Amino acid sequence: MTAKSDGSGPGIGCTCYSTCGNITITGGTIIAKGIDCGAGIGGGNHGDFTSITITDGITSIQATAGHGADAKKLLPIGKAYEDEESGSVTIDGVTLPELHKAQVHGTEPLPALPHLNWTISEIKYTYDTWTLTPKP
Repeated sequence: MTAKSDGSGPGIGCTCYSTCGNITITGGTIIAKGIDCGAGIGGGNHGDFTSITITDGITSIQATAGHGADAKKLLPIGKAYEDEESGSVTIDGVTLPELHKAQVHGTEPLPALPHLNWTISEIKYTYDTWTLTPKP
């Protein structure tokens, strides 16, 4: 599945100035791209989600954050710009803590996931992409 925002929202998740419930991804190959102030999977500009859960049954997930005015606050999976109310992000059974800038931009390791590898690629100064694939 490929999902791409057409505004300041996420590829998958809550649109701008909205609230949505739980976002659950349980399998398949996913490509999700946020635009402007949206996460790849999660919130859009001022959009709040209850939780995001991604299980270890995926084939591949590639999530890219948007490049809004304050892109350094955007996560490929999780909160977006001006998102203070969203809930937890659980990937492969691990609830992610608040990630600091060095982790988000790939200069420090991300928390370990039991069944999935995840990598970060920084593209210029705007987009960050997280790729999750099963461990061999």
